[in-house]
Amino acid sequence: MRNAFSFTPRGWPAIGLAGLLIASTMGNAAAQKKYTPWTNPSAPKQSENTVLGLVDELNKLIGEAKKSRAADPRFLRDLQDLVGRYDNPWRVAVVSDDFADGYFTKNPAWTVSEGRFWIERGYGLRGTFKPKAQAKPKPQQRERSGDVATQLFGAILNQALGGKSGNTGAPAVAQPEPAAGPASIHLARSVSNGFAIELEISSWSTEGILQLGLYRGRDRAGGYRLRYRSGTKPELALLSVSARGSGQLANRTLSESLEDKKRHVLKWTRDRFGQMVVRIDGKEVLRATDRGAASNFDGFSLVNQGGDYIISRIAIQGTG
Repeated sequence: MRNAFSFTPRGWPAIGLAGLLIASTMGNAAAQKKYTPWTNPSAPKQSENTVLGLVDELNKLIGEAKKSRAADPRFLRDLQDLVGRYDNPWRVAVVSDDFADGYFTKNPAWTVSEGRFWIERGYGLRGTFKPKAQAKPKPQQRERSGDVATQLFGAILNQALGGKSGNTGAPAVAQPEPAAGPASIHLARSVSNGFAIELEISSWSTEGILQLGLYRGRDRAGGYRLRYRSGTKPELALLSVSARGSGQLANRTLSESLEDKKRHVLKWTRDRFGQMVVRIDGKEVLRATDRGAASNFDGFSLVNQGGDYIISRIAIQGTG
């Protein structure tokens, strides 16, 4: 009588081998269900890549049409505005800092040029500046005739004694102390001439002036500045600055000030055509076009000219 369990040449029961194969297949199926191919969650979706690719092609055609004047400028402008609704040219991360580590002198390293800055725990990078009130000169008292005679006699006596007596002239007017310069801080980073700056900011003083923007050169004299002036009529202005001076590109009186001690999101963009847009909490407040900036910027600066401001987060992106 033959054994019910026939053996393979190596001595394994056939049923045992089949069981192992079934178990292996089931194990592979379970592994396939448990583990899926990894995808980067921050990577653009396929549809987004398709749209951005189409936008890039359209922008290229618009640029070539402008150079060769192949179409009506008004049509090209309208087409550019339409493309801009779907465009995201700022795809290169340059700076991202929320100051959660409690430092601003490393990772990334900010540099204080003047004034005082510190990390306010739970809020972010804080800087205050209050200009010193200049001392008023003391008014000189009107000299009486007797005082003049006394001074004249004292001068004659001093000359006769060989200049040994004390100076009897009128006291010098007290000179006021010079006011301290504004508090300023900067971050050295190469940023393309097309950029997107987004920051969360809160203001804690009813009066003040804050300037922020991208600079060129070691002296940080050139570039673009966004100036916010608080008060009863808060104002936002966009400036183009150079060593020769500054020019105002756009300005607007805001309907609401930032002095509510709440965080506001300020976003400032410049596309490849030189069009700049400034939004506060998603609402457009400024728009201007300047094609003068052809080269990259050397960093970001913030200047507090009298106020109390906190930057909770900043992100800068470029076009490459």
